[in-house]
Amino acid sequence: MTCEYYPFSNITCHHFANDGGCNFCGYKYQKKSVSQANISIKEQISHFDNFILENIKDIKKHDRLVIAPNGSWFTQVPKELREHIYAFIKTENISFLKYESRATLFNMDAARKELSFTIFGDNLKSELLNLEKSLDEITSSHIVSLGLEVADDQDLKKLNKGTILEDYVNASNEIHKRGGSVCCNILVAPHLICY
Repeated sequence: MTCEYYPFSNITCHHFANDGGCNFCGYKYQKKSVSQANISIKEQISHFDNFILENIKDIKKHDRLVIAPNGSWFTQVPKELREHIYAFIKTENISFLKYESRATLFNMDAARKELSFTIFGDNLKSELLNLEKSLDEITSSHIVSLGLEVADDQDLKKLNKGTILEDYVNASNEIHKRGGSVCCNILVAPHLICY
């Protein structure tokens, strides 16, 4: 789909540091969006702008832009790039912006625990403050996609999601409170789960 953008980044999902991340996740093998070298914010914005130049007709036709970061919009996509994308949405009158987030990021205790695998000391404190501010960027045109996968705590554990069903309920409530919409990804007959 040409209205789906994979941000160019050298940051992988912080959940990978937590026992390898989700058992089925393909992002760690994602070659088109994760670089081995550091990428400047200028290069990231240029990458996005090039994608827009090639796909603007399709984005306008579908009246939405889908962002598929390697992890979560709020922690893997830098603030400057998020703001650049928000400006694009507003300028081009695109009705919907859809992006992914881990449900745990809507609970500061869970977010602190999860981010502490990759962020340390004072940086963790400032990242948590940034995260709280980032969550307030959600508006009525935002569709936040949560990787629920399966709606059972034991099955979530088998898939190493690092979450429980309550995390998704809490995240959904927080997203709705801010005026956004929720999309939940569901796995049909995932591996390791017997039916």
